Amino acid sequence: LDWIWAPLNEQFAQEYPEINLEVELLPWGGRREKMLTAFAAGEAPDMAYVNTDTISLFGRNDVLLPLDDVISEEDWADFPEELAPGISWEGERIMVPALFIVRGGVANKALLEEIGWDVENPPYEWDDVQEAAARAKELGYYYEAQNTLSMNRLVDYVWQAGGTMLSEDTTKSLMGESHGIEAVTFLSDFFKNEWAPLEGAVGSVEEGDSAGDINYFMLGEQVVTIGNPNISEQVARQAPDIELVFVPHYKNVKQIHNVGAGCWGIFKNTEFLDGARAWINFMIEPENQGFYCSASGFATPRASAQKYWTADPTVKKHVEINMPYAAMGWDLNYWWQLQKVIGAPHWQAAALGIKTPEEACKDYAAELDAAIAEEIAKQE
Repeated sequence: LDWIWAPLNEQFAQEYPEINLEVELLPWGGRREKMLTAFAAGEAPDMAYVNTDTISLFGRNDVLLPLDDVISEEDWADFPEELAPGISWEGERIMVPALFIVRGGVANKALLEEIGWDVENPPYEWDDVQEAAARAKELGYYYEAQNTLSMNRLVDYVWQAGGTMLSEDTTKSLMGESHGIEAVTFLSDFFKNEWAPLEGAVGSVEEGDSAGDINYFMLGEQVVTIGNPNISEQVARQAPDIELVFVPHYKNVKQIHNVGAGCWGIFKNTEFLDGARAWINFMIEPENQGFYCSASGFATPRASAQKYWTADPTVKKHVEINMPYAAMGWDLNYWWQLQKVIGAPHWQAAALGIKTPEEACKDYAAELDAAIAEEIAKQE
């Protein structure tokens, strides 16, 4: 990744010659736990890339410095107001966005036509998606890959069904209610009807890692795939014969999907606060954020950085299509890892027909409530 960091590091050194900067790149897996362990041992970095899915873990453990006074109000005002729930803990912003994680769907135009669907109006309402999936199955195609370990997709389905996964005070699971059962039914039907590859029905991270990584969409055997803004560029590189059609986010009661943000955060035990402040403000400067997002293939969250964001027209189209339906909420920010680990075995059981969706949801809700109560008790 020198092509990203080398120019940024060189420019930082020119602007701040008195600060010695070292950027260390670590494996993605287990990053939350590694950073938390390092903090407890007094060995955390001064600052780090921290996604919004770490907000409750880092917030509860009080590891990140509030940034309200580190970033100027003028700069904060340049970020979308809707981001605040995803970067705040107990009313204080402890992360500043580096990039937007905006997912969206694309379809193989030829397969969409083959199943008899109007390519100018791809299916997005749940009933139409299921109808299209059934047609694809009849012709020997998967419609879309699903994964019982994916919190992002399940949150989408719960929100689309008109509910939330957690109560507003984040102490109780609401998955045992009708919207949760409806979402898990929608998810599990993909596996029961063989509309999605069965290897996505996993009950743990370990099962997911060992399940294989066959991309049926790239092989021309799957109609739709969901990806980040650069999905169209990936398809162009790996499967140039596939012509793409953008697919709107799904809708049931609502048409909505969750977005995350890659962020920068400063650890509280930094011994070089002035240097950390300088670097984090350097990285969110419009031109630098525009370059970082251009190089990483994500969208820039800062308004004034838009003019520095260079991307393939299809990438910008992806963001334009999907942003109107984007949202954040407490389901994304609180107990993320806990929900993911506890949920996967239950959603797998529903997908494989071992449990009904209602049984899976109610069992999950009871287990999660007990785990949340235990975590809260540790803090008291």
